[in-house]
Amino acid sequence: MNAYAVLLVAVTLLGPTEVSTSPPLTGFDRLLDDAREAVGSSGWEAQRDLRLSGQATYQGVEETFKADYARDGRFRLAFEGKLSRRSRFDGASVRLAEYSSIWYELEMFDREVELLRGLVHSGAWLDSAVALDISLAEDWQPAEGRVGLDIQLVDGLLPARLELDAEDHLVRSLSLQTGNGFMLSEYDDHRSVGGLKIAHQVRCDLSVGSEYSFRVTEAALAGTDRSLFSPVPDVLDYRFDTAVSADVPVVRSSSKHLWVRPLINGQDVGLFLFDTGAAFSGISAEAAEALGLDSFGESSLTGLGGGVRITSMRRAERVQLGPLIIENLVMSEVPVHDKMQMVQQKVGGVLGWDVLRRAIVDLEPKGNLRLYDSAGFELAEADWKPLHVNYQVPYISSRFSGDREGLFMLDCGAAGSTVWFFHHAAEALGLLDDDDEKAGPEGIGHGAGGEVRRRVTEIPWFDLAGHNFEELPIIVSTAPDGELDPYTLGLIGGGLLRNFRVVFDVQAGRVALIPLW
Repeated sequence: MNAYAVLLVAVTLLGPTEVSTSPPLTGFDRLLDDAREAVGSSGWEAQRDLRLSGQATYQGVEETFKADYARDGRFRLAFEGKLSRRSRFDGASVRLAEYSSIWYELEMFDREVELLRGLVHSGAWLDSAVALDISLAEDWQPAEGRVGLDIQLVDGLLPARLELDAEDHLVRSLSLQTGNGFMLSEYDDHRSVGGLKIAHQVRCDLSVGSEYSFRVTEAALAGTDRSLFSPVPDVLDYRFDTAVSADVPVVRSSSKHLWVRPLINGQDVGLFLFDTGAAFSGISAEAAEALGLDSFGESSLTGLGGGVRITSMRRAERVQLGPLIIENLVMSEVPVHDKMQMVQQKVGGVLGWDVLRRAIVDLEPKGNLRLYDSAGFELAEADWKPLHVNYQVPYISSRFSGDREGLFMLDCGAAGSTVWFFHHAAEALGLLDDDDEKAGPEGIGHGAGGEVRRRVTEIPWFDLAGHNFEELPIIVSTAPDGELDPYTLGLIGGGLLRNFRVVFDVQAGRVALIPLW
């Protein structure tokens, strides 16, 4: 056990010798006080912002970066270059513009990760006014001169581990568990900036590879500028061709998946799977090569099943689907052999989130798709429900038997499923009980991330947007499936969505499910 850990234990058990009438510091309080002193946060004037800039690598691409931090926790982080990623926290909401000039508000897992990273790097996590729960990690064992802390946003659900150096009390790492391993941020080369000790080398990794890293080359404290953290208007990278019908031709395969035929740089390179559960746009290597799209960077693809595929990216100058035209769209390279088997035609890729975030998507999973400009769009018969976005896919809150409620992904790409409960949710809800008389034998299912152990059972009732389905067959994952999100319970697939006309309005955060019966 290192010397500082011994001190923590001794002070906690025996208490310090009183030298004043002030309440004595406990071992934990002393640790935080030492950390504040090490960072110099107590001397950080509220009217001065920390300004950093330097060089970065973002998903395998060399970029420049700028970071601006306010003492109260507000921040702006921007990577600029071939990809570009910008995030802002204005004290209330966290917003992100990634691969694009279009912003959207982060929720759930995405929000918490972005907030924690910003608060930790700036040192604002030590400000008592910042809404964080911090405690000495109960399961922590002194190792390699580190002190472990459990840290979590007061309004969050995501536990994270912070490690401080036991000697200098500066942050060395921030880690949290995901369905595919750990997300790790490491902080090194701490240097003084106007009295603040700030890490000049930061590396943020996923368990499957590097996400981004940056090195600070210029740093200073400057007068505060609230506009740096405030929301900024979108610079649209898309438009609608009013001469083209809103109706998008759809091919519905025997697997009940939906396929569309976009034009990529003006050319037809095959059918694309239209999948509301796809957090990216994908193109096959064959289609990309035929179009002469250069390969660059790296992207990680995953999904239900937990498998991860590292792939490269391509950029299309123009993608048109029906009336929607998107400029300079970044697409991940995806395998399509299994998809060609579904539809028995040439397949060029996958479309999902990048369409949903730019258009009103009016979808009938039985085979109709219409795209509208959100400007001036009205739907008189709609009973709009709140729509949430996590991992760049849409979620809706639903109630089910036992008077329970939770968030479920609206996933037309899961064409054969009614409702699928993720493994962590199935365990917590008791859906894996051995005495379930309705449960079928365990088998193997398939998700975007590979094989999933699952079984079919039945739920007494499930309510979707005010419409009740009784004795509904469902699927439950019987083993870890790569989904480990404390906010969400599962997905609603095409087997249930085919009963509705589903209208997605992601920009307004709402969705309408209009029954077709």
